[in-house]
Amino acid sequence: MNTLAWRKAASPEERLSDAEALIGWLVAAEVISPQSARRLRKRSNRQEAEAGKVHRQALVLREALSRLFMARMQGLAPSPEDLHVLNRILAESKPRIAALAKGVVAAPGQTWRLLPSGDSANEILAPIAWSAAGLLTGARAMRVRQCADERGCGAMFLDQSRLNNRRWCSMGDCGNRAKAKRHSLRKKQNSNA
Repeated sequence: MNTLAWRKAASPEERLSDAEALIGWLVAAEVISPQSARRLRKRSNRQEAEAGKVHRQALVLREALSRLFMARMQGLAPSPEDLHVLNRILAESKPRIAALAKGVVAAPGQTWRLLPSGDSANEILAPIAWSAAGLLTGARAMRVRQCADERGCGAMFLDQSRLNNRRWCSMGDCGNRAKAKRHSLRKKQNSNA
């Protein structure tokens, strides 16, 4: 969902501008392997229309997931259209769950990974859809937050803080700016007093 940066700002920044950017993101996020990426790049060079279709589907899924998570955070009923987008990809995919080999670098405690079973649009997006569906329906769903940065960051994150009170996507970025702004305002108020 965060591939649309500054989601709440006047001019959001699209980070998945084309099929090549999507493939790069899929590799960086470890959704597909570098070998799958090479196959996709070769195929997208030959079949530009299909590559464009996959890219558009990825953006549609991203926006549907963003709205589904926002509805969940706000305690609202999800949109039937957004549920349809997610459910269609889930229904049309053939997910495979694989045990990670010993020594494979993964998230702490992760021993299983959902792998795509092919290079079609639905198979490439299936791991994202399955992961999102698991999060939306799981115990951690209420820990999904949107960055409270006043400038419009809007990034979504999973609040894993002990007190479940994290407000910013990153303390090193949005959080520091907010704290610095509050400090500056307090300093100004104290000097005016």
